[in-house]
Amino acid sequence: GNGSFGVMIDVMAKKAIVITSLGFLTDSFDDVKITLYSRIGSYKQAINDESLSAWSLVSTEVATGRGSRMMTPLPDPEKTLRTQFAYPIEIAQGTTRSLYITAVDKTEMRYSSTTLEEGRVFNENSDVALLVGCGIGS
Repeated sequence: GNGSFGVMIDVMAKKAIVITSLGFLTDSFDDVKITLYSRIGSYKQAINDESLSAWSLVSTEVATGRGSRMMTPLPDPEKTLRTQFAYPIEIAQGTTRSLYITAVDKTEMRYSSTTLEEGRVFNENSDVALLVGCGIGS
């Protein structure tokens, strides 16, 4: 896998959905400070916005890394005693919402390469399609 400070992905809702938690990969087994942002529409429309003014802060969480082979939950119930975000992400049917998951202090995020082009469907079910995103270097 590859490493970076963050990952941006687009989520297309086939039905109205609510994201209450998610998982990420990290090499770390230590505490990792993660910030999650969201925006309506594709991240490609705001990828160069270093001020993050086009994004809404969803949550800043500290999670104990589970290593690169196991998903680290966000929020981490061992740290927060919560299993859901305080402000879940709602996505209306037929719309796209971007997620930007970033490690606050260092290169902690892991992601896999794919032969699929950025923006293509990576995985889907009857509720949602996850599109190929990108790693963020700093």
